[in-house]
Amino acid sequence: MKGMMKALVGLFVLSSVGYVVWSKFFAPDSRACNRVADLCGDTMKDKRACLDNIESLRKAAGEEAVAKLESCVLESKSCMEATGCAVGSSVGGVLDQFVRGLQKGVEK
Repeated sequence: MKGMMKALVGLFVLSSVGYVVWSKFFAPDSRACNRVADLCGDTMKDKRACLDNIESLRKAAGEEAVAKLESCVLESKSCMEATGCAVGSSVGGVLDQFVRGLQKGVEK
């Protein structure tokens, strides 16, 4: 019974560490923010703001806009290109929703 408890505790600790490592370095949001930090020389404070901005984009424009942003940023070769990705994804995602709403309003 003691061996089983140790195994469960060990599994829990290992899972927790694995999740933290994944979320810090391998989750798409983190990878995109790490890429921006690499290209633009941002700090950890800036990375937190980046993650917050991605979450705001997710709420405002949806998962598709975030996926486009992350893909574009990860392929960027300069800070300006990554910044362009962020602006384009934000405006494009919100604009898509605006156009859909406009179309619905006109139809009714």
